[in-house]
Amino acid sequence: MQERGIDMVEGKYITAMEDMSGLREIWQKVLLEECGWTSQMLDLDEEKLKLHAIAFEGTEKRPVAAGTIEYGEDAFFISNIAVLKEKRRTGYGDFIVRMLVNKAVITGGMPVRAEVTKEAEPLFQEVGFQADGVTYEKNGIVFCPYQLLQSQIKSCCDCSK
Repeated sequence: MQERGIDMVEGKYITAMEDMSGLREIWQKVLLEECGWTSQMLDLDEEKLKLHAIAFEGTEKRPVAAGTIEYGEDAFFISNIAVLKEKRRTGYGDFIVRMLVNKAVITGGMPVRAEVTKEAEPLFQEVGFQADGVTYEKNGIVFCPYQLLQSQIKSCCDCSK
């Protein structure tokens, strides 16, 4: 894949039963250290039905982006989207969000919801998410509820032609 600055990317779904060290490394650097999240905000409760996605770059398969989708009763919930600082604006965030949305579509669990920070709003809007509630603050970080219905999904290329 060469579009948007990505040379070679591999995506993988990971459960809590597998090696999550690459995910944890990304979340530590981006969400905990850079963004100031608490470990409780990551909500990695293994009792919940969660699936994680990770993007690896290049032939050395360096982890560069990660995210989580949780299976809920009436919707799916995307969280923990993180892209290494030096890899932002190159398509990795879009790749991870679309991996997670794809899993929800295949499973038939629409709609998909997310609590989105101000900085991440353009990423989610590009996929088709729409604001769906009032912004709120948690631990000094402002979030806005977003929702995506299957009919709102925007393609990332001209593949729909």
